[in-house]
Amino acid sequence: MHLDLPALLDRVYYRYPSVLIDAVGEHEPGARLTAFKNLTINEDFFPGHFPGSPVMPAVLTIEALTQVAAVLVLDRAGAPLTARAFLRAKPPRPPPSRLVRHRGC
Repeated sequence: MHLDLPALLDRVYYRYPSVLIDAVGEHEPGARLTAFKNLTINEDFFPGHFPGSPVMPAVLTIEALTQVAAVLVLDRAGAPLTARAFLRAKPPRPPPSRLVRHRGC
């Protein structure tokens, strides 16, 4: 099933540079979603977050998860939103890398 990510993001407040979803991989409507954020050294947060050894701040990783969950919920209204795995420890994300987050209800 095709997911119209721009249309779904228009329903929420996220706008550039706050959108932390670049693409959607796997998608099972109302149940599961795999989204991607491609990280490059050009991201606004890298120059100030551990200069010389830049990593994606954990708070932005959590925000990325909430955006994926919001897209999943908006794709099918009424789907339950659970918080499990939102705060599970994740390894640091240095550039260049790809942040992959899975959400399921």
